[in-house]
Amino acid sequence: MAALLTTTLARATTAADSQWYLTSGASVTAGTVLFADGEAVVVTQLVTTTCFQVQRGQFGSSASAHASGKTVYKGTPTQFYQVDPEGVPVDVPPVTPWINTLNGLIWTVSGSAWIVANATANPFNQDLNTTDSPTFATVTATSVVATGLTAGAVVMMASLPTADPEVVGQLWNNLGVVTVSEGP
Repeated sequence: MAALLTTTLARATTAADSQWYLTSGASVTAGTVLFADGEAVVVTQLVTTTCFQVQRGQFGSSASAHASGKTVYKGTPTQFYQVDPEGVPVDVPPVTPWINTLNGLIWTVSGSAWIVANATANPFNQDLNTTDSPTFATVTATSVVATGLTAGAVVMMASLPTADPEVVGQLWNNLGVVTVSEGP
């Protein structure tokens, strides 16, 4: 299993900046993909050992401003994805973490489940109180009856019913709050 290397931004960037400054330029060459805050860039030229000319908003992401100190993932183009992982993780995922450059989600494996590691932000930039949005549920219990989930994990569920299905135990989206039906 390959692990993406990380560093941090040494300087803040605006959405228009064409250079990124990193605290460590180790393993960065022309063609390296850098990913921070939902944006993927491709290094086009090494300016110094820690300053890089970049092509912004790559692999379906958009150029945006980034604060100094933000985590930057470094890898090859084949180590970043434009889809979320599906199903039960294989014994050895091809790369960790799994980063979807289209929606900014960073996935890790916990037990036998994929878990969103950067769950504090809504990468879809959607109002979750609408009926056509995916539903996000933050696990806050100290113990969860589900394999691989821990406190603070995020579970994403698409297409939950928006009205109580009146089936005991079935989940539904109650104006953005995941609710368990008590039945009729």
